[in-house]
Amino acid sequence: MIFDRSFITDIAGDRQDQAIIKAIIDLTKSLEIPIVAEGVETWGQGQLLQHLGCKAIQGYLLTEPLPYSQVIHWSIPRMRLR
Repeated sequence: MIFDRSFITDIAGDRQDQAIIKAIIDLTKSLEIPIVAEGVETWGQGQLLQHLGCKAIQGYLLTEPLPYSQVIHWSIPRMRLR
């Protein structure tokens, strides 16, 4: 499941967006569905999403859009072993 960027843009100042995101995170966890927040552009957005329980993000905070051929080279050094 992916959080649309429209929820992420004003997350720091919008309590309703925070409540919606938290509820969705809790629901997806209970159903064991992975979730990704897209459009994360600031450190504050990333920190708040992590605090709310979102473990995966994508957006300009991490990197600009990359062609597929560069994604593998970018992501391999950043992967965590579980």
